[in-house]
Amino acid sequence: LNSIDGEHFPKVIDTLQYKDYNCIVFPYYNNKDVFDTIVPQLPITDDVIMENIAKMAKPIYDLHQYNIAHLDIKMENYLINKENTNFMLIDYGSSCNMDTFIPTLMTMGTKQYLPLEVLNNRPGLKSDVWSLGCIAIILHLNQKIEINNYPVDTQHYLDKVSDQNYHIKDFLKDTLVLDHKKRLSIEELYQKYFL
Repeated sequence: LNSIDGEHFPKVIDTLQYKDYNCIVFPYYNNKDVFDTIVPQLPITDDVIMENIAKMAKPIYDLHQYNIAHLDIKMENYLINKENTNFMLIDYGSSCNMDTFIPTLMTMGTKQYLPLEVLNNRPGLKSDVWSLGCIAIILHLNQKIEINNYPVDTQHYLDKVSDQNYHIKDFLKDTLVLDHKKRLSIEELYQKYFL
């Protein structure tokens, strides 16, 4: 957190050690997270979904410029300002610098949003793109998703999106790609959908 800077990231005030615990002190934010803000409004239009996804993509885009993967992208990890114009990405407990990443057996992120490569202990920057796609499909379908058999379950949810919703369907086809090498990067995604 000390190595990243910008309006989409929390500012570290101090770090403290107590016994076996490392504590990070942040400014107090009296704002709701995206989950508590958007979910009570569901169902919402695909245009509103994409507006909110764009606000969620921006912090990821900025974070990836530092070659850091967040690896726990979900609505609960975004704080929203009172004007609903800026989303702040929080909770960096699973994040890693891809320059120095060493595979371990630790669990990363929230299972509901994890791509296959993270479960196989091969996370990358594009892992955050998958999670963004999961958020989009949850908002579009207005239901929780559970992916256990990745090819079958992913296709099941994609099939639930009508071809009439072509904009969100295209977005989901670009994000919920099982092979992370074929998945768009956040830069490509941002260029294609949000500029």
